[in-house]
Amino acid sequence: MSDLSLDQLNAAHDVVWDFDVSSRLATQLDAAASTVESQVAPRNSRKLTYGTKFQGYYADLWAYNIETANRDAGVLASRLRDVAQGVRDLEADAQAEQERIVAARRWKQERDERSGWDKMWETVDFLHLFHGDENPPKVEPIAAIRSWPWCLGWSRCVAALGGRCGAGYVTGSGGCCGSRVRCV
Repeated sequence: MSDLSLDQLNAAHDVVWDFDVSSRLATQLDAAASTVESQVAPRNSRKLTYGTKFQGYYADLWAYNIETANRDAGVLASRLRDVAQGVRDLEADAQAEQERIVAARRWKQERDERSGWDKMWETVDFLHLFHGDENPPKVEPIAAIRSWPWCLGWSRCVAALGGRCGAGYVTGSGGCCGSRVRCV
């Protein structure tokens, strides 16, 4: 078996990733989502308290605006949590890729440290009858980012409407995870 180089193993370079920064980013995104969600209850309180000051159309408009803000807060908080999870997924992918690189380097080092006798015997024993088949670790890098379900819905939304949908909204039936998503 001919030995592979680190370049052929895709293990010549470490993964460039700052795990501290990505962890802080995910935490801050979750905190922002919690802050947005925490604003719903005070908003509902203001709806009841100040809503009595309006009558007719303005009372309905006031209630509608509060409900819209609450729905939008739910969507925003959900998307912030989705992005935080995406950051965590990327972090996991970077860690898995680094582990693959370390395993490939370890395999390469073990192959390089074989004695001349072992190398000669391996050449003669091409059927691997007297020693194990030392296949290299996985050579292909770990697959990139996992797709987020709401991205798929967004793509279907835009594609179904010829690339744009102006000021329209698409609901869960359009594949946007049951939330009201504004297409632009």
